Amino acid sequence: MDELQMLRTVLVKEPSRDVVDQGRHKLQNAMRGPVRKRRTGWLAGGLGLAAAGAAAAVVIASGSTAPVHTPAQGSGQLSGQQVLLSAASTAETASQGAGTYWHVKTEITRPGSRLPRGESWTRRDGRTWALINGKVIEDPHRSKNFGVAGILITYDELQSLPTDPAALKAWTVAARKKALHGQKPFVGFVGEDGDVAKSLSYLLWQVPAPPKVRAAAFRTIASLPGVKSLGPVQGGKALGVSTVGVKLVIDPKTSFVREISFSGGNAIAISASEWTNQLPKAVSSTSK
Repeated sequence: MDELQMLRTVLVKEPSRDVVDQGRHKLQNAMRGPVRKRRTGWLAGGLGLAAAGAAAAVVIASGSTAPVHTPAQGSGQLSGQQVLLSAASTAETASQGAGTYWHVKTEITRPGSRLPRGESWTRRDGRTWALINGKVIEDPHRSKNFGVAGILITYDELQSLPTDPAALKAWTVAARKKALHGQKPFVGFVGEDGDVAKSLSYLLWQVPAPPKVRAAAFRTIASLPGVKSLGPVQGGKALGVSTVGVKLVIDPKTSFVREISFSGGNAIAISASEWTNQLPKAVSSTSK
């Protein structure tokens, strides 16, 4: 589906041809712009969470569903859907990447405190090394699979996830029902759409999902009700999905997810989410 066609399906009413033409022009300009350097930081529990810093922010704010608003003509501001769909286009054409280990580096902050930096290196077979108490060791508690939407899947299953937004959403809903054993999602993630947004937000950086799956995840989030732009933030733009208490910071020019923060004040900053061929030299395991 063309990005602008998809954008029309998630708006409250059909935009005029002038609005569509302006939207196309803004998308093209946004994707041509200079790429900013990534900022470092880390936020997550266990082996990985999310990111800090710049570019575009997707804010998923708790509350009742609000109507979607397109930016006023001439304002020069992209809508929430446009930023997400721009990131989707970037993700879809990105390189698959190559390497032996999926490397994630994060830092978690909580109100009044900051947890030690988290860092992990995971092979395709699921074996994982992690930075624990200042040392890089093989994690004996880590499952030999990848966690997506609360369930464990193999690397091959991860690569075979749906690339159609509707199909990916349906898969995520089914996975969450399996993971929760029929219970309701955690407090703060109200309803099916909120749970989907949270789960796909993690998929975008925590696991080595292929480009077309990442693109589908961005498009699925863009299709949720209540997505809106909240204005510029440092290095980018803030966007909102009114049904969930989660904030995402993304760079639509690179599709890199930089941060996830929650309404309670907890936050995960992500400074690395990429393939690498190297483990740190100080690894307390001879088998790599």
